Amino acid sequence: MSRKIALALVVVAGCTGAAGDWKKAGADETTIAHDAAECHESARNGALRRYPYRGSSPSLGASAVAFSQQGDDNARAVVEASLFNGCMKGHGYTH
Repeated sequence: MSRKIALALVVVAGCTGAAGDWKKAGADETTIAHDAAECHESARNGALRRYPYRGSSPSLGASAVAFSQQGDDNARAVVEASLFNGCMKGHGYTH
């Protein structure tokens, strides 16, 4: 695993957290889990719109294709974490 991917995974893990890490007055675990699932779906879709999976040209070579895909994966993960956090905060949660 490249250092960039490892760093992106740490950033995402630290930003999104489990549904139980989010708090909102009056919200029970079921409500928090439902809202978190909704925010994850919304964040995933938003990240995919910004960084869609795309075919790469084989003429670039295998290493160039892999590097490009890793960059997109990293960017997608960071955007998804940011969108998820914004969604949860928008629903009145604190982390």
